[in-house]
Amino acid sequence: MKFKSLFIVLLLLMSLFSFPTQALAHSLETFYELQDQALEIHALFSTEEPFENADVLIHPPSDSGLETLQAFTDQQGRFRFEPDYNIPGIWSVEIGEDNHWDLLTIPVSSDGIEINAISHLDYHIPHHHVPQFANQLVVVIFALTIGFIAQVVGNPLKRWF
Repeated sequence: MKFKSLFIVLLLLMSLFSFPTQALAHSLETFYELQDQALEIHALFSTEEPFENADVLIHPPSDSGLETLQAFTDQQGRFRFEPDYNIPGIWSVEIGEDNHWDLLTIPVSSDGIEINAISHLDYHIPHHHVPQFANQLVVVIFALTIGFIAQVVGNPLKRWF
């Protein structure tokens, strides 16, 4: 009988807290196009509002010995990336921070930007943000704690079941 009550408490708590719901926040969408010898990057929120004055970090190829450069998007959420073509390799451009963050890896050769080889790290792929597993673990621990307290206190659900 105690097992049944504990199971019902856990089931109720899991159904209330563990199913995903629609997020209230908006995500970052990054677009780019080649213009002359530069890559114009456009950062927009999913609401189509420009991500103005967003932090932009430009990481040169790791073997270049160059420092990371910092810049910002303009009022339209645009940033013009024009690498040093004398330094071929994989350049990285980070836009934003925390929950509004995106990363483009941009191969550059002496001929220019290799537009078809640009890779885009989608926000939904785990990177430096907290994994979703941690949120689910908190829910399970909370449910187990409530179930344990219900058993110790005398199982208040007993009068209903």
